[in-house]
Amino acid sequence: MYFFEKTHDRLKHVIDAGNARVVSASARELRVWELKPPASSLIKAMPCESFHVQLSPEGTRAALDCNDGSVWAWSRDTGAVTQIHKHVGFSFGVQWVQGMICSGGWGDGHVLCSAPDGTHTRTLDSGTTRINWLTTTPDHETLIFASADSKIWRFDGNLQELSAHNGVPHRMAVSSDGRLLGSCSLDGSAALFDLVNRRLVSYVIGQPGATCSVTWVGDELWTSGDDGTLKQWGVRDGRLTLRQNVHAAPGFGLMKMAHGGWAASISEGGLLISLDGLSVALRLDLGRNIDALDLSPDLRYVAAAVNGEIVVVDMQRNAIATSEIDSTMTQQVSFLDPTTLAFSEPAAFKTLRVDRLDYVPFQVASEPQNKATF
Repeated sequence: MYFFEKTHDRLKHVIDAGNARVVSASARELRVWELKPPASSLIKAMPCESFHVQLSPEGTRAALDCNDGSVWAWSRDTGAVTQIHKHVGFSFGVQWVQGMICSGGWGDGHVLCSAPDGTHTRTLDSGTTRINWLTTTPDHETLIFASADSKIWRFDGNLQELSAHNGVPHRMAVSSDGRLLGSCSLDGSAALFDLVNRRLVSYVIGQPGATCSVTWVGDELWTSGDDGTLKQWGVRDGRLTLRQNVHAAPGFGLMKMAHGGWAASISEGGLLISLDGLSVALRLDLGRNIDALDLSPDLRYVAAAVNGEIVVVDMQRNAIATSEIDSTMTQQVSFLDPTTLAFSEPAAFKTLRVDRLDYVPFQVASEPQNKATF
């Protein structure tokens, strides 16, 4: 539908709603402006800043932890964000388990599990003051969490101590079939647990320094360390066997891995992106420390939060865009789907449609391929 406006100087404005543009015309000039919806949206003004955003299995809701101990449920359909429970100290880590939202306490050592409306809260006491990490089995029926005393716990309606890691567990991941748990520690070790028989089956010193992340890619367990190496482990006869050792760069900081690719921050504001897990497809110098990092599920977009803005790289088009944010240090950026990014500011929870940003193309300079060592 078109709407017309005429002023005293015979300038006409036309709103072309069907094509999302405004056209103005005078006796000498015709101009066209494209109308674009804003890329970012405020979901809710918050009293705190979130560390993690975790989608529900069906993708219609999300759970958020917060640096004031509160835990929130967000309905993507209605936009409502409601507090469901609260820890003493930080809440750090959230997961969906049997339809409940479970969170870890960084201060009270509790895991709290509540229905999304905040009812039926159950408290799991680890006997320590800190929950280091939480993860779930792929069917979201069982919660696995690690406490500060090196113990790993299993909760499927009943709480049981699964095992103990020789070092304090830092990150954990469950295999796609739900049978194996990979765990890594800041002392450089990696461990493999049999969830069916509830026992430790393999333990290795995987990195010379701290092991920062762990994830499953197919039947391989991938670990990364702050020494700049990515190790890809196979499981043979229940044991971890090193298949490939990729040295990408010194000083890995943050690292995100998904579907065979990864992105990592390195010292002095560097960003590395790999699409095949073995070679570096892009090395980008942002010139500022990267505070948060994530990959879209299809590996098309990489988002990095730096001082006062989010930088988004479109690997399909070889293009880059930025979006200003009201935060000098963003705790988390999380892709909810291939084009929607959630992020937190000190007093707000927002989303960003990365496909609506204005991108500038760049040319990738060729560089020697990194070789994997076996």
